[in-house]
This record gives sequence, C-alpha cells and structure tokens, in this order.
Amino acid sequence: RLSLDREMVDFDRVHRSTVRQIELRLANRGTASLRLESLAIDEDSTGDFRMLGGSCPTTRVLPAGSSCTVEIGYGPTIEGRATARLRIEHDGISGPREVPLAGIGLPPPIPRLIIETSSLEFGPQPIGNRSTIQTVNLRAGGTGNLQLREFTLEGADAADFHIVPATCHAGPSLQPWTACAVGVRFIPSAAGPRSARLV
Repeated sequence: RLSLDREMVDFDRVHRSTVRQIELRLANRGTASLRLESLAIDEDSTGDFRMLGGSCPTTRVLPAGSSCTVEIGYGPTIEGRATARLRIEHDGISGPREVPLAGIGLPPPIPRLIIETSSLEFGPQPIGNRSTIQTVNLRAGGTGNLQLREFTLEGADAADFHIVPATCHAGPSLQPWTACAVGVRFIPSAAGPRSARLV
C-alpha cells in the first residue's frame, strides 16, 4: 500500500533563472513488498518541473514499512502559474497515484546596491599615525543576491587610506535586505587635505 507524505507539491513563488527543490517521500504501509513501476512528470505546457534525483528512481521495490524519496525541482521559464502532475505507477492496492505540482514564476531576481554611508571624515591626523577604523555600510536592496567582487581605493591620495577586512569580506554575496560593512583606516603620508574614493 503506497503512502505519500504530501498530497500536493506546491513550490509557491520562484524567480526565473532559479530552481527550488522539494522532497516527496513515498512509503509502503502495506504488509508485502511494493513495486514502483514508473515515475514520470506529466507537464501541462512549460516543462518547468523536473525530477532531480532521490532514492526512488533507483529503488524499484519497497519492502513493507520502508520508504524512498523523489527530489522534484521547479525552475520557471515564464512568469505566472504553472502546473503539472507526478504520476506514480505501482502494484499496490490503491492503484496509480497522481500528485499535483504547482508553482508561480516571478521575474528574474535583480540585485541592487544601497550605500548607506555617504562619506567618511577622519579629521586631523598626525603624519604616519594610524587612525581608528571607520566603516562604510552596504545593503542589498534588490530581489536577488548581490555579488561583492572587489573593493579598491582610487584618487591622488589613495595610498594614505587602507581597506580593513570587515563583514563584507566574510562572504561573496549578500542576500536581499541584508547588510555588511567595509572598514577603512587613514594613515596620512603628508600634511594637508587628503582624500580618496572607495570603489
């Protein structure tokens, strides 16, 4: 007797160019071995639903009381609602089963950088002395992960300023609406106003 841990697989909202995975567990609740004859996704139109693996595609016989899993992925290629069905052919007493699949495709994720610190002012600093570290705060304000590739200093006096690893250096990207900081230290090499740009 075939038993499923869910009657429907709903992926909810998923951005185009991304894939969401959900695991469906199949179990044999009967008293004899259950044979899985076929597992196939019946697409309505787009082909956006796929079986990505799991133990069921390679385990064709389930002894009584055992289970296996099917990994199903939804990667929308169009915006809007998409549906399909996972058809499970088996020799159990309940006959073939169909599990509805559903998802909603959203526009591709778009990253956006928000710089929350407009400038840093270190004030008077003796030549050769190290200032305290100040930070530039950054935030990811879009719908996609923001990739932080490199931080550099530019300008005529760039050599007097130094980037100090801070939280932005801990990972290569920021998830939407999370923040990090870049540290900067000032060590003047000459008298007078000194300036640079953090890029």
